[in-house]
Amino acid sequence: EILRCLVGSEMCIRDRSEAMNLADSLINDFRISGILLTGGEIFLRKDTMDIIRKFKENNVSVKMATNAALLDDSQIDCLAEMLNPYIDGMQISLDGATHETYKKIRQTNLFEKVISNIKKLAERNITITISCTVNTVNYNEIEEIYKLSSELGVNCFVAGRMYYFNKSHENLILSNRDLMLLASRLYKLDTSLSLIHI
Repeated sequence: EILRCLVGSEMCIRDRSEAMNLADSLINDFRISGILLTGGEIFLRKDTMDIIRKFKENNVSVKMATNAALLDDSQIDCLAEMLNPYIDGMQISLDGATHETYKKIRQTNLFEKVISNIKKLAERNITITISCTVNTVNYNEIEEIYKLSSELGVNCFVAGRMYYFNKSHENLILSNRDLMLLASRLYKLDTSLSLIHI
């Protein structure tokens, strides 16, 4: 992963030339046809747009995972010019349908900016999948997150379970029973966009 880590690890590719050299190698030596750019948050890097452009200029399909909080209008315009809605796409994390829930989970006041950016991206015909990590904080709001995603014009909604990585997650993990009940609730939705729940 070119953009795997952004801070604090010796495994990170922090240098622009190193990242571009790796992109060249993937294109010319490995002849990849597609790539998923993920992180951390890929748009913390100042050269993310250059890396995407490099792949697109060489006919590589680009998918990316982001929280969409750091995008500005010029980046959105640039992405709209580069990305093909049939082969490229963005997976955007959205874990709340309200400012309060989003802030409780993400510890940031960027809910409105994220919603605005999702709407702008969708209006520019960029293929978007909303990825929602289901936990005890947003469990009763999943249908509302789905409805909001649909209203914003995205293409797909993925509700995924939260996994235990450390003690701070203990109170966020849902029981198997709650997950089964959620799957039943999602099944009953009038789906206007592709729905995946796991």
